[in-house]
Amino acid sequence: MKHRGKCIPPRVSPSSRLGFTLIEVMVSVGIMALLLGVFLSVSDYASQAWKRSQEKMENFSKSRVVLNRIRADLETSVMRKDLPLFPVISGTTALGFMTSERSVMSGTTGTPRLLSYVQYSWVTTGTSADLNRSTFGYPMNTSGSSDQPPFPAAASGTTSATPSPPSPLHTNLLASGIVGFQVAFLNSDGSLTAGFIPYPNTPYPNTPYSTAVRVSLLMVSSDGLKHLQDTGKLSTLVTNVNSTIVAPDSSKPSPEMAWNDYIRANAASIDPRTLRSLYSFERLFFLPNLN
Repeated sequence: MKHRGKCIPPRVSPSSRLGFTLIEVMVSVGIMALLLGVFLSVSDYASQAWKRSQEKMENFSKSRVVLNRIRADLETSVMRKDLPLFPVISGTTALGFMTSERSVMSGTTGTPRLLSYVQYSWVTTGTSADLNRSTFGYPMNTSGSSDQPPFPAAASGTTSATPSPPSPLHTNLLASGIVGFQVAFLNSDGSLTAGFIPYPNTPYPNTPYSTAVRVSLLMVSSDGLKHLQDTGKLSTLVTNVNSTIVAPDSSKPSPEMAWNDYIRANAASIDPRTLRSLYSFERLFFLPNLN
């Protein structure tokens, strides 16, 4: 009879039992890489969302400063027929009118005056796009004075034909990064005009006159402005986004609509950093009665 011995399995060292196979290692590395990719994607999305919200808040804050300043000045505007009303300054994009704000006659020093000419002017260059606020003070009674209002007082308070702004204006930067700016007057018949139409001396039925002023703004955040300045694309953007803007006309899209339509239609060709920093604003200000 043959004796059958027991089969003893080979001894396995503890280090061999605790190891991973090549396949296990490759699967683990793949899972880690996938998780890392998801984390980086979520982190990048969160960072972009944060930047967009910061730029949106900045632009809303900047627009609030500009529009509230214009509103405050219009509330103190002096609508007198012996003074020019919203004169159109040739060669500029500006909104100018007389107010009862105390100001100085020239520069940053001088005796405060009781009547001021206030002008909002949009100035663009290859490296800047600014909205400036300028003032120039006058005495309320200009009779016999050498510093009378600079515009000829046209009959019935009509806009002066060939006005020129006073000099020197006391100018301050109100906001930078303004890549679009337009002013239009809403009239009693619903029409829009570039110039102010005063209330007629002898009103006739259906005679239009201006009742409100519409201010339209297109701006970029400070980060977007710096990017445009660094890349030298600021003047190109200003030209392109305003290429579809037409003269004020109630039958045509407003500047805000035209800007937004252009941005949507050309989103693929606009730099993403610039695209996320563009915001448009528009507000209607009702004018005080002419007296």
